[in-house]
Amino acid sequence: MPDLDQLLGFLGRLHPVVLHVPIGVLIALGVCEGWCRLRRAPLDRGLRVLLITLALGSALLTGVSGWLLAEEPAYGASRTLTLHRWLGVALVCLTGVAWLAAVARRGRLYAGSLLGALIVLGPVGHFGGVMTHGPTFLTQPFRSTGPSTPPVELSDGAITYDIHIAPFLETYCAACHGVNRQRGGLAVHTREALFAGGDYGPVVFAGDPDNSELLTRMLMPLDDELRMPPAERAQPSQREIEMVARWIREGAQ
Repeated sequence: MPDLDQLLGFLGRLHPVVLHVPIGVLIALGVCEGWCRLRRAPLDRGLRVLLITLALGSALLTGVSGWLLAEEPAYGASRTLTLHRWLGVALVCLTGVAWLAAVARRGRLYAGSLLGALIVLGPVGHFGGVMTHGPTFLTQPFRSTGPSTPPVELSDGAITYDIHIAPFLETYCAACHGVNRQRGGLAVHTREALFAGGDYGPVVFAGDPDNSELLTRMLMPLDDELRMPPAERAQPSQREIEMVARWIREGAQ
């Protein structure tokens, strides 16, 4: 039988599965209310109560599971996580007020709290996306004229952390191993964090690229679940990987 910690861990990991339900229901309810207002005909009360009940129940489940998921070491502590967490609490509270107002037939309170929930929905989703995909994920399509991060400079001369490796890590690794999120307990946004390693130990051994996880993970087959970056992410070129190998081989200066 699973113990309490295992059950709580499972509940936390339901968060990405259930979080779309309150989003969809709240938007659908908002659209229905707006359409009925344009037609100057009230929304059927039974449908209103049903939808806001579904929204509240799924918002509660999403909030509880998200809170538990945020306790995992992979997410660390960051301003983005704090904003996402407390805006999520505000969303649950506003949805609860809207539910009470709908049941009690308090029209103005219902309309105001539902509007508030719909407004808060935007930043809640945004900060969740920042933690999952990185801060430039949403606006990346508008930056087609140039990369969102400084280009990785390739060099036949000496490889240095500041000029070559830091931009590389920012481009390919920092979304999951940076300030806002540290999967596997690993952060790479500073040299100190990189050399501190993660939950399973160091990822860079100066002078020993064959035993440095930072490199060996990039050399795994693309369909290997341990491959980094994962297949769905942008992939470094062979020359970029060779640059990282040279840096480690030459002492990771």
